[in-house]
Amino acid sequence: GKEHRDTLVIMNNLGLLLQDKGDAQSFAESEALLREVLEIRKRVLRENHPDTQDIMYNLANLLKQKKDAESLSEAEALAIDAVEGSKKTRGIKNPRTLENIFALATILDEKKDPKSLTEAEGLYRETLKNCQEALGKEHPLTLKVEYNLAGNLWRKGDVGSLQESENLYRETMEIRKKILGEKNPYTLNSMYGLAYVLNKKGDAESLIEAMALRAEIKAIKGN
Repeated sequence: GKEHRDTLVIMNNLGLLLQDKGDAQSFAESEALLREVLEIRKRVLRENHPDTQDIMYNLANLLKQKKDAESLSEAEALAIDAVEGSKKTRGIKNPRTLENIFALATILDEKKDPKSLTEAEGLYRETLKNCQEALGKEHPLTLKVEYNLAGNLWRKGDVGSLQESENLYRETMEIRKKILGEKNPYTLNSMYGLAYVLNKKGDAESLIEAMALRAEIKAIKGN
């Protein structure tokens, strides 16, 4: 039946596959499927069930990609519910809870207003600390959080934030080079991020290093 757990898992997975296709029709179909799964899970399992929290997380991430104010507000509300529920059912340092908090921070980042950016920074810092303690400094989620915190600080633009952003980008770059190799897209993202922050710092030494990084990236990509 439609409310059976296996049916809902298939609907959720189909929604995620359609989302990955990227075209407007598939995206709309994905949203409709995830909304339907969420409503069924709320009714059958209630909002505090981990399966319900997981679909809230998936729908929030989809809505974030739409980028309009209404979708971002709904995404934020869903993500907050998923975070609060996951804290209660799984604990603050459970990997799924940390993923939920990270998702909420990225939604706030996407809103781009000063208040949301400050809230996002606080969530990134809290999640980075918990990821490092629970998962280790080289875990993929730890590195994603650290990378996003660097970007958040880069947007602030003051001297102290730029220096911290540089340090974070350097650390993610070095760890990703060691674990993933220099050609991996995540490694290249860290290199790009470091080049951007060095360029924004604007002093001669930083600009020279930024140019060298861009040249290194170009050589790695072979163009």
